[in-house]
Amino acid sequence: MKNLSLLILTAIFLTVFGCDARFKPYSNATYGFKMKYPKNWEIRENVEGATVIFISPRETPLDIYSENLSVVIQDLKGGRIMPLGQYTQEAIYQLTHTLKNIQVLGSSDLLLSGRAAHKFEYLVKGDLKIKIMHIWTIKDKMTY
Repeated sequence: MKNLSLLILTAIFLTVFGCDARFKPYSNATYGFKMKYPKNWEIRENVEGATVIFISPRETPLDIYSENLSVVIQDLKGGRIMPLGQYTQEAIYQLTHTLKNIQVLGSSDLLLSGRAAHKFEYLVKGDLKIKIMHIWTIKDKMTY
């Protein structure tokens, strides 16, 4: 999982910030992964079910929403083995039935480091339109 987490997070940061962004190392001994993140982003660990959340600084005083990246690692219920397709169906059902004013933008299978994964993107409409992207995979009875 170490390489997979790093690949997912690095790909997102490189896409958003470009290859010349200045990064700082982060490591999590509990789950055994390391990654780099933009050095001016804030880190919060073990918050709201996330292993770690990286939060961008506000761009202006009027900026009311900080972009963020969350790493969530969960043990599957009771340690049961669940195929990715089943997990994907359950995750999308939960997201689309618990969030209000959701507009699905896309849902697709992909490979991450040769491992089957799924990407789900949507907009949540309210006072703000917030675009959210989830990428998940399963390894050793854990979801990432």
